Amino acid sequence: MLTKKIKIFLFFLILFNLNIIRNFLKNIKINISKLNSYYDYLSYTLLGSNHPRRYHCYSKRFKSINFWLNKNSDWQLENKDKSLNFFYSNEFKKKNYNDVDIIFFGDSHVEFLSRVLDTKESIKPNNLMSYWVGPKTVIGLLSRESREKIIKNIKKILNQTKRKSYIIFSFGTIDVRCSFYEILFRKIAKNEKELFKLFERGLEILIDEVIKKTKNKNNIIGVGFLGLINSSLIGKEPKSLKSLRNIKKKHLYPAFGYKLKRAKWTIRANFLIKKKMNWKKIDFIGANSLLKIKNFDKILVDGIHLSPNEIVNKINLEILDNIQINETK
Repeated sequence: MLTKKIKIFLFFLILFNLNIIRNFLKNIKINISKLNSYYDYLSYTLLGSNHPRRYHCYSKRFKSINFWLNKNSDWQLENKDKSLNFFYSNEFKKKNYNDVDIIFFGDSHVEFLSRVLDTKESIKPNNLMSYWVGPKTVIGLLSRESREKIIKNIKKILNQTKRKSYIIFSFGTIDVRCSFYEILFRKIAKNEKELFKLFERGLEILIDEVIKKTKNKNNIIGVGFLGLINSSLIGKEPKSLKSLRNIKKKHLYPAFGYKLKRAKWTIRANFLIKKKMNWKKIDFIGANSLLKIKNFDKILVDGIHLSPNEIVNKINLEILDNIQINETK
């Protein structure tokens, strides 16, 4: 157990030193976009995720004497910040799929859902990885610049992926939590019918220019799209553009529109996503897990991301079921 901790710690030190260099170059106004891209690649490769929270997960552990002296699971029990915790898998079923890499790609949900460990002694997921593309939205894909960045990132992941893999895409929750209200407020869409037409066009771009190209790669045995969940955060309803902008600047996870309104948007968006994915023969992930949840208030660690081990396991078991179906085709 100590050997594994030391190995991950050495990986962490590489990123720690690279962070020092990044911050120094940033302070003296040097463009570090290529260095940031390399950092993301290293974090994804060494820690299993390029999301900043994964780095923070390990940083917090390595600073704790309790972590070095005990199991990771024991450290988690005492840790107050539950957003840094990992989950534990259904070992019996997972053993049958260790030859398949499961890769989550998209918004910040990918970081949390890829944190599933095999045992309570483990400190790094075995064949689960996640690549975070930033706070991208489905409607945002109507912008050529936005979709080109996503295409560039998926190409990078596909070129690096040599083993049999199953890829899950996660996009759309930010649309429901934040963008839908803003688009209606700014009158970019006159009504919800026009709003969902924009969302549908964004989905079609995502499918045609990203997901279908991923599906065609030889070692990719299947692709899935994660269903949406409604944030439990109390949404703001600003009455001026200035107020809306201030809320977006002030809050890490801004939420607009009352929860009931967002719940209706979530249902409608999921219906559209499921319809599109079924038509394109892309797995819809969440029908037997996420869509069964009626109240998200107590299961979202920060009002956004799933936290109960049971729910995360159900999602991963649903993914494993789809892997089995795809392998037998």
